[in-house]
Amino acid sequence: MSLLSWLALGSGHASADALALCGNAGTAPPIQHVVVVMLENRSYSQVMGNSSAPYQTSLASQCGVGTAAFGATHSSAANYLALSAGEYPAASPPGCGSVGACADGSSNRYHQLDSAGLSWNAFMESMPFACAPISGGAYRIGHNPVLFYSDIPAAECQANDLPVSNLTAQSGAFWNDLQNQTLPSFSLISPNLNNDGEGSGGTAAQLLAADTWLQAFVGLVRQSASYQAGNTVVLITYDEGRGSDTTTGEDCTNKSMDLPVTNGVSAHQESCHVPLLVIYPYTPADTQDGTFFDHYSITRTVEDIFGLPYLAHAGDAQTSSLLGHFGLPAGATSPSPSPSPTSSPTTSPSTSPSTSPSPSTSPSPSPSPSPSPTATSCPPTPGGSTELSGNVSLESGQDGWTGTYASGSAVTRIQPGGGSYDGSWALQIAPKSGGSGTAGVNNVSPIWVPGPPGTSTTAGATYTGSAFVHASLAGETVSLLVRETTPSGSGVGYHTTTLTLPDTAWHQISSAYTAKNSGDLIRYSLYVSNFANSSQNLLADCLSLQH
Repeated sequence: MSLLSWLALGSGHASADALALCGNAGTAPPIQHVVVVMLENRSYSQVMGNSSAPYQTSLASQCGVGTAAFGATHSSAANYLALSAGEYPAASPPGCGSVGACADGSSNRYHQLDSAGLSWNAFMESMPFACAPISGGAYRIGHNPVLFYSDIPAAECQANDLPVSNLTAQSGAFWNDLQNQTLPSFSLISPNLNNDGEGSGGTAAQLLAADTWLQAFVGLVRQSASYQAGNTVVLITYDEGRGSDTTTGEDCTNKSMDLPVTNGVSAHQESCHVPLLVIYPYTPADTQDGTFFDHYSITRTVEDIFGLPYLAHAGDAQTSSLLGHFGLPAGATSPSPSPSPTSSPTTSPSTSPSTSPSPSTSPSPSPSPSPSPTATSCPPTPGGSTELSGNVSLESGQDGWTGTYASGSAVTRIQPGGGSYDGSWALQIAPKSGGSGTAGVNNVSPIWVPGPPGTSTTAGATYTGSAFVHASLAGETVSLLVRETTPSGSGVGYHTTTLTLPDTAWHQISSAYTAKNSGDLIRYSLYVSNFANSSQNLLADCLSLQH
C-alpha cells in the first residue's frame, strides 16, 4: 500500500477499494489472526463518553463495544495471567515484582498454540531486550505474562516475546509482521507505561495519552495488508477498572455482583467493569452488546477460533464466547475440558468458526460408539484413496507420533496387555506423573501433508483422520482434530470430532476436513480432555490420514 493510501486510511478516509475499519458488507474470510491490546486501570464509566477518551468513545460507535464486560480480579499481573490461561496463581493478585514470585506451571494459551502448530508473539513496548525478566523504565514484567509460564522454553521466549520501541511507528517487529502478512495467529500487545493509562500527570492526562496512542495504533493496523485481508480481529480491553469497591484478589467474575449494568455502571463492582472494544472488518457499526463477558471470555474466544480445548475458567458455564457477537460468525466451539461422561458424540465445523460450513464439509454427528471386533490388521485404504500417514500401525516404531498436544502429555509406544487393535504395539497417551486434564498426541512437523513434493493440500480435497482408541476407564472424552494451516503456521480451518467412550473396548473415531487452499499443511491431533489423574490413559492404534 502506498504512503498516500496509508495517510488516507490513518485520517479516516479509506481508498475506494480498502476495507473500512468496521461495518463492511460481504462474506468474511476465516479469522486467522487475533490481536489483543491491554490498557490499564480504567472502568467502563471512566472511559466511555469521557472527554479525555474521544477516540475510544468513537470506536464504540464505529465498531463494537461490550457494555457488560469484566476483568478477573485486582491487580494487574493477575489479570494478564487470567487472560492467558483462564486462571491466575494465588500469588499474583498482590503483584509480581519478580518472575519467581508468580511462576505458573499451568497450561496456557502460548503452549496451547504451540501444541496445535500455531504461532504467537507478545509485542512489548519499551522492553529493553527479548524476554526481559526485570522491570525498568516504562516496562513492567507484570504486563508480560509470557515470562511466568514454566512450560515456555527460554529459547522460545527469546524468539517470541519481542521488544518494540514504539508500537505505533512504521518500523519494528510488529510493523514488519503487519506489512508482510506474517502476523502470528495470536498477538498480545502491551503498550508501555506512558501509553497504557499509567503515565505521568493526572488521571485525565493519563487517559488522553492512552487514547491518543490507541488511535495511532489502530490506524497502523487498519492500513496493513493483514487487516485489509479481512481475516484479523482486534480486541481492546483494560486489565482492571477502578472504584470504591477495589479489593486485591476481588472476584470480578461474580456475575451476581457484577450485574445488572445500568447506564454504564455495574450494580456492585464497577472497579471490575471494563471496556471491551471489538475491531473487525465485519462488525456492524455501533454494536453495543450487553452480554456478560469477562477476561475468560477472551481466552475462550481465541480457543474457539483456533479449535483449541478450553483452559480452566474459559470452560465455565457462565463464560460466553465473543463468537456469535459483534459480527464474529458463531460456528461450533471446541469441546469443554470436562464434559459429562454421558454426553453424546459431537462434531465441530470443518472450517474455522468464522465461516459457516457447507453440508459437504460438516458431517452429521457420529453415531454412539460401538465396540470393534478383535482385529489383526488396520482397515485397508478404500479404493481411490491415498494413505498419507507414514506409520499407521505403530508396529515398527513411533516415527511421526512423538509430538504432544499439551505440555502435560506423556506419549509412549507400548505393548499393552491383551494386544493392540492390530497386533502388538500401540500408543499410550496419559498425563505426566501427577497431572490431570488434557493430554494427547500430534503428528510431528507435520510429516504427511506436505510430505514429499506434490503432497501439500489441494483446495476442495477432503482429508479424513481416524484412529482406534481404547480407554482405561469408561467416560474418557476423546477428540480428533484435523487442522489446515498455512506453511507459516496461521490457522485456516479445522474439524473436530469428539466422543465419550462408554467402556474399555476399542472404538473408531474419525474426523473429515475439506481443505480451503492449495499448498497448505494438514495437522492431526488426538487427545483426551478429562483425564482425572495420571493413572488413566488412552491407547491409540491405526492412526490414519487419508484423502
